[in-house]
Amino acid sequence: MSTRGSSLRLFVGLYPDPRISDVLGTLSSDVDLGPLRLTPPGQVHLTACFIGERSARDLPDVEESVERSVSGLASFSIQPLAMRTLPRRGRARTLVVETDRPTPLLDIHERLIRRLARHPHPDARNRFLPHLTIARFHPPGASAALEQPVDTPPFPIEDVRLMRSVLHPDGARHDVIRTFPLDG
Repeated sequence: MSTRGSSLRLFVGLYPDPRISDVLGTLSSDVDLGPLRLTPPGQVHLTACFIGERSARDLPDVEESVERSVSGLASFSIQPLAMRTLPRRGRARTLVVETDRPTPLLDIHERLIRRLARHPHPDARNRFLPHLTIARFHPPGASAALEQPVDTPPFPIEDVRLMRSVLHPDGARHDVIRTFPLDG
């Protein structure tokens, strides 16, 4: 894996089956709030923890932290609940599908924050809004907030992935660094 200098932009993601990503992507066709750039189906994910820029030499420690954070946790399902715009105030930048908050997801998030966040918020578990970004407004969209229930089946989460995000003018590219299977 080549790196831009010695810095890596990292996050921990949970990925639905690509067929679910396709279904989620079609939800954006029901929205007329301005020009949208759809998230490629293979990149639709739920960010369990954004790690940020880290030195490439820190990668083994980051991998160990992710491995320990998911250790002993079983696979689980996530239920999509509603399509909404974010941020909640001001002009919309993203169109997301908010999900439920199953205990294993909250446990993963909390463990990762404790191990990897540079300045963890004391109430990180309660502030966490699990969602999958399905599109970005370009330029920022309408100032009216959207919140619309979705009728989409739950999807299984069987692994957690340490990802590298490489920013490009036409959007980010996500590369898998390592996959951590959850216990069956």
